[in-house]
Amino acid sequence: LSPHHQSVLLDVEGMKCGGCVNAVERILLEQPNVTNASVNLVARTAWLDINTPDPCLDEILQALADRGFPAQTRQTKRSTRPDYARTLLMFRYFHSEYLEVKSSS
Repeated sequence: LSPHHQSVLLDVEGMKCGGCVNAVERILLEQPNVTNASVNLVARTAWLDINTPDPCLDEILQALADRGFPAQTRQTKRSTRPDYARTLLMFRYFHSEYLEVKSSS
C-alpha cells in the first residue's frame, strides 16, 4: 500500500437490486484515484480504496448523486472493516441456512 492509501465507507441510498450494486461499483471505479470498490446492497454501503493524499470525496459523492445514488461518508475507526466482513459472513451463513430450510420444505 502507498502512504497515501485510504479506505472510506459510504452510506449509499437508492440501491434496490444487483444491477444497482453493479452501477454503483462502476461509478466508483470510474473516479480518479479509486483503486477498489466493494458495494453491499443489504447494508446499503460501499467501501472504496483511494490512493491520494487528499481525496476529494465531494466529486465522488456528486457522481453517485448524479446517477440516482445519493451517498454520504460514514465516520469509522480503522477496525470497522473487519466488523463489516464478519457481518457479511453472518449474512451469507443465515442466507444459506434459509435456502436449505426453504428447499427442504
